[in-house]
Amino acid sequence: FPIHIVPKLEAQSASGLQCLLEPLTIELEPIQDQVLKFARPAQVSSIRIKVEPLVRVAALDALVRMTTPIVDPALLEWCIRMVGRSVEWQLHEQPPQRGKVIRFT
Repeated sequence: FPIHIVPKLEAQSASGLQCLLEPLTIELEPIQDQVLKFARPAQVSSIRIKVEPLVRVAALDALVRMTTPIVDPALLEWCIRMVGRSVEWQLHEQPPQRGKVIRFT
């Protein structure tokens, strides 16, 4: 998804440190040639979200991954096949953790 920051009207724009306190509205648009491979255009549309001005890219990436539909049939099948399997993950410098995938929605 390409990212576009939705501009505020000049009268509403904040100055100084105030611009760090107000949320930004970001519009995410699907890449059309990728969408057309897997889905009808009506299935995928742009998404508008409000984020903190200093949001980390990793947090924005996680939000997009959790809120956008899966339109690639191969990825959808893989996600469904993961149900019932054990997985392992590691966050930062913490020891690895294990879990079992109980459902995919």
